[in-house]
Amino acid sequence: MGSTCSSSQSVNGETSSKNMGNRRSSHSSTEEKDKEKEREHRSSSNASAKTPTQTQQEKRPSTNPPLAPPQPAESPPHQAPPPSSTPKPAPTSSPMAKPASKTSGGSSLPDLVCYSEDVRNMLLGKVSSVKCKPQAKMVRVFISAASIDSETERNALMERVYPKLREHCALNGYEFEAIDLHWGLWDPKLQDERFLDQCLREIKLCQATSTGPNFMSFLNMKYDRCKTPVRVLASAFDRLLKKVAGEEDRSLLTKHYSLDSNAVPPVYLFQGRATEDEAEMICEILRSSWGKEEKERYMASVAEMEIDEGVFCPTSVSDAVIWLHRRFTRIDHNDETASIYLDLSPDNKEADTHSHEQLAQLTKRLVAKVNEGNFFKFDIPWSPKGLDPDGISTHAKYIDEVCLKTQQMLTELIDRAIAERMEEDVMAKTVCSGDFIISQETHRRLYHELQHHTLLCQRHSDTFHGQSNLLSCIREYLSSDTQSPLILHGGTGCGKSALAAMSVKLCSQVLPHSACVVRFVGATPESSTPNQLLRSACEQIAYLYGEHISVASKGANRLSKDLPTLLKRVTEHRPLVVVLDGIDQFASSGDATAAFNWIPDVLPENVKMILTMRSKDFEGFSHLKSLLRDSASFVEVPQLSGKDSTKMADGLLKSHGRTLSDTQSQLLREAVSGCPTPLFVKLACHDACQWRSYDDNSKTTLQKDISAQMNMFFDRIEQRYGKTAVSHSVGYLCVARDGLSDAEMNDLLSCDDAVLDEVYSRKRPVLRRAPTYLWVAICQELAPFLLERVVDDRYLRTWANVCLKELAVKRYVSSSQTRVQLQKNILDYYQSRWAKNKKKPFVKEGGIEVLMDRFILPQPSIYGTFPNRRRYRELVYHAFCSGEKKFADKYIWDIEWFRSKLEHNDVYSVMEDVVLAQSKDNNNSDLQMLMEFLQLSAYSLSTDGAQLFTQLRQRLSGGVLEKKGSIYPKMQQLFKQAAKPPVCNFVPSRDCLLKLDAKSPDEPTTTPKHIFSGLFRITTSNTYMVSVATDVGELKVWNITTQKCVRTLRNLTSPRDVRFIDSHRVVVLCNRELLIFNIDTGSFETKLKGIMNQKMPYYAMSDNEHVVALSRNRMYVNMINVTSGDVVSTFKVGEDRFLNSLLVSANGHRCVCGDDTQKPSPLLVWDLSARKLIHDFRINQHEFVTRMAAISNDGHYVVSVIKELDDPSRNFIIVYDLQSGQQFKKWKPLANTTCVAISSEGQCVVNGCEDCSILVWDLASGSLKYTLYGHTHTIDSIYLSEDGKRCVSNDSTKMDRSVRMWDLQQGTSIATFTPDYPISCCQISASGDCAVIGLPGHASIITLWLRSKDIDTTREDKKVYGDASRTGSEFDMSNVN
Repeated sequence: MGSTCSSSQSVNGETSSKNMGNRRSSHSSTEEKDKEKEREHRSSSNASAKTPTQTQQEKRPSTNPPLAPPQPAESPPHQAPPPSSTPKPAPTSSPMAKPASKTSGGSSLPDLVCYSEDVRNMLLGKVSSVKCKPQAKMVRVFISAASIDSETERNALMERVYPKLREHCALNGYEFEAIDLHWGLWDPKLQDERFLDQCLREIKLCQATSTGPNFMSFLNMKYDRCKTPVRVLASAFDRLLKKVAGEEDRSLLTKHYSLDSNAVPPVYLFQGRATEDEAEMICEILRSSWGKEEKERYMASVAEMEIDEGVFCPTSVSDAVIWLHRRFTRIDHNDETASIYLDLSPDNKEADTHSHEQLAQLTKRLVAKVNEGNFFKFDIPWSPKGLDPDGISTHAKYIDEVCLKTQQMLTELIDRAIAERMEEDVMAKTVCSGDFIISQETHRRLYHELQHHTLLCQRHSDTFHGQSNLLSCIREYLSSDTQSPLILHGGTGCGKSALAAMSVKLCSQVLPHSACVVRFVGATPESSTPNQLLRSACEQIAYLYGEHISVASKGANRLSKDLPTLLKRVTEHRPLVVVLDGIDQFASSGDATAAFNWIPDVLPENVKMILTMRSKDFEGFSHLKSLLRDSASFVEVPQLSGKDSTKMADGLLKSHGRTLSDTQSQLLREAVSGCPTPLFVKLACHDACQWRSYDDNSKTTLQKDISAQMNMFFDRIEQRYGKTAVSHSVGYLCVARDGLSDAEMNDLLSCDDAVLDEVYSRKRPVLRRAPTYLWVAICQELAPFLLERVVDDRYLRTWANVCLKELAVKRYVSSSQTRVQLQKNILDYYQSRWAKNKKKPFVKEGGIEVLMDRFILPQPSIYGTFPNRRRYRELVYHAFCSGEKKFADKYIWDIEWFRSKLEHNDVYSVMEDVVLAQSKDNNNSDLQMLMEFLQLSAYSLSTDGAQLFTQLRQRLSGGVLEKKGSIYPKMQQLFKQAAKPPVCNFVPSRDCLLKLDAKSPDEPTTTPKHIFSGLFRITTSNTYMVSVATDVGELKVWNITTQKCVRTLRNLTSPRDVRFIDSHRVVVLCNRELLIFNIDTGSFETKLKGIMNQKMPYYAMSDNEHVVALSRNRMYVNMINVTSGDVVSTFKVGEDRFLNSLLVSANGHRCVCGDDTQKPSPLLVWDLSARKLIHDFRINQHEFVTRMAAISNDGHYVVSVIKELDDPSRNFIIVYDLQSGQQFKKWKPLANTTCVAISSEGQCVVNGCEDCSILVWDLASGSLKYTLYGHTHTIDSIYLSEDGKRCVSNDSTKMDRSVRMWDLQQGTSIATFTPDYPISCCQISASGDCAVIGLPGHASIITLWLRSKDIDTTREDKKVYGDASRTGSEFDMSNVN
């Protein structure tokens, strides 16, 4: 590997006066002069070099992802920099790894200033000021085709294009939907006043949620004018009546239009009972009486109104719009089919002049607006049958061309938009945006969880009304000294969630310096079980109080024991309030004891806990009360007062732009007074918003309670959309585990023949698929009662209120047979039973069975590189609920499924599956042991599920599973299978993970001390390495094959770094001196002249006779003879110039240093053989960040990070050819670089980035070869094998405890190892066949061998180090001075 310099030396290089001893005083005078000179240099250069942008940048928060692991309150011990590691950033460059800041009171707390404002506020629970909304990965295109003239094209797209686009988007991690509300409409009555509103709402939704294209128009030669406007403002209608001269005409208008004064502003509504002749007469009256403005507003066609919203509204983006325009040549108006494609007068088949003019104007506007590349014009010959692809070849070719160009255009727009969004997501980090989405699952999961609950908290608090006495009670609790939880309980729909949200807002008022952790149980998958909710909440607490997130990785049973310990970290400088809404849902799904036993009866100081649950009629209430006894305060949530319920109702009506007549208002007041709960008020107002002022009493009825009111609502939508369609749609929503996306629901309905038979009872379309309009319409009706959430990058819909879900279940899924059938249908969907061109049978009229494709998206385990997490979550759940007989064998004990789910989903989801299996077999000892194993290994498996096999072998070896006749047969089978893992695993050379004892699974609470501080490869050896232990003053030589120590040098003075003269002689940095030892004989040879710089003690070997070292004052580079210890040559570039780095190639030919004096700072290159400066690299308005630089072994290339002086927030990478002196390559990654390495042998440059990724660049072509993901925190160390084909990466700040090995030729992860405690140091073997680590509490190194069913890199190496007779010898170096 190439030589590098590491900024970690600037931290670890600091030594105390105690360690320096008498040697410090002998140099103090000269040293103080050097320090003074350096201080003057820094002061003057900084003052002159800083631009206004730099000065401003210093005040910004640092530029790391919003949720990377926090720095623990107590920093780990200082460690020596690893040899040949890539340069590390300064300690303050990573905001999530900043040392803890101390408050004025002396309490050590993490510095949250490093986060963006939104992320900081979400962590602290300051929800009022957060602006965030989770964004799904979705491409949603509205298809505007109001006329039936494009039905053939749209059928072809649905059959041939949309399925391919769905798969293409899935392969990129996105979901594709084509929203064609005009396709498959089964009843003309549906195209009433609601229909246009539904279309316009969907257009807005597509614009708001779609990545890339969102609107596609099929405007051709037909305008399809509006015959009668369905809604006219009362002011406009009154003006119209004054303009109409004839009494007969006025009577016709007033006959068919009625005033609805409940609308704000009032409107006249068309009653829809006119004959065709009357409708035409009304249309003529309006055309002749209205001016241009009214005509454009009220007489536009549906197509034009869709286009106005989708193309010409202010939020529309021209590149997101596509227009397909087909024209027939020489069309004959007399042909029967002509009226399908043209606007013709019904009397004489002449062109409708008015419609023709409006079409011409609309076409002209579209041509000017739509991008030329997004506009496709097709001219085809006319046929008496109209568009006839089956009979005319040119028409068939046209359909082929439409499909081809549409697919190409949409694919191009989608790919471009996805690439732009990916860049924006990474760029957002650079400006500390709270919207940045973390690619690492651990932190992304918590970040999204905070977003969801923050948004939900805002919505609930906005709808809060009344309860002033209860708010006073909560305020009093927060300000009191009580150390017991506060339990708010009440009946169904009494407003507990809104009260929880208000409690969060009160925290900021009563305890302004507090942090608040809020969760609404069941609102997300992460809050749906005690395991998930406790882990998520504890992760947030860990961020707030400086604990590593691994403390929150255990299951509920373990966390219930550790929660009090975690809460004790809370201080008076940052009090903690935990608000959990709806904890009764835990008890409803299982054992009440397990659901509540984690709740502390006595809270630590500075901690408050507010819990809400259903009241006395709920079985879990009495259990919780007996569990907490008198230690908690139980407060009942009362019903709304009459005044508050009326005020709430008035507010809801106003927000919907509605009012009521006096009679209707009285009816509403009487209803809500009979059931004064917020939920009933909401339901009643939702119904009242549908009332018109002219409705009679039969249409303005309300029920007496929530159940009856909800059932009346279901009756109404069943009447409109069909009983089977509504019952099955709502049923699927009820039984889905996490909810369903719109695309999933459409697929399910398309495979549900009972629904299709009902919908298409009158007219059967060409394709056997549910009309998109069906679910869109039902969903819009249900919208006030649904919760939309982003799960696994998909927008899922589920019930917003557990009470409403229970009512829906009671009505539609009360039968076990119905429930099982619905869940079997979902199971079929996730098993791809009817996907991949598999045709599903159905029975046509006459009892004939027909097979037809339903165009269902396949559900593989993985789409390209994107795991299908939805499949892993839902399939297991529905297999269990539908009565899968061999559930545990298939989804628990099948090791391939087990491994895949751990890798592609997460360990916590696997725990939930085990809980499902335990619910059927609670006393199963295998399942109990598996759960304990998963809880103990949860943090490791959450970083990389492929570690399963190592974790099994390490934690379960030496126990009951290795004995015959074990009472754990399934676990024993897993244990045996893990010996030969199907995927490559790191296998430690000795036991180093905590063992699982089935009887006592508790683990030690104290963290062992770090022993090793650095590992160094011995030159030309694949068998031996050297370790240093700075704190204990030891240097050891290890055989990495046997892990035996073959030499030990004791009592060295703070050894921190090692360079090899040859395999036996080394130069060791001890404090600030360079000492030469023969580690074979254990003898001290010489001390090199001079003292190293305190913060930059950089040195390297030039050849076997010379060391190159940065001088103490950093003004020159010394070449020192290793035999005499004398300086034989000095490299200097000028007076008062300070060097800040030193790199020397492995062959000793080139030395590279950075100079931080001149601006822009140069990169200086010396030829060590000729001992002269050969290159002085400079780039205008840029400076080299030489603490992140590396040089190739052959001295051919040097790579360095550089940044612009005007924009220091971003950095990029530059490579120089040191032979020609020319710039060789220059790259600007999307995220800032944190470390870099280079290899001529492997022809690559490797750099770690702030977004936790690793980039691999081709040194020859300059192209980006691979982006490697896996780390959960920014890495700062990359170790290359000698051939540059493999590397090991690590985070020395210990926020990410994993060490990972990568194949740089294939761009793949080879293996990961995550121990229970932070790794002290690591290194890769010369050949790259293993990694070596030091762990706290272990006095010996641990070799991580690679093993799978096809690979085993363990080896027997009988090479002896040095003189065999000295093997194991220890040498005392205390006399070395």
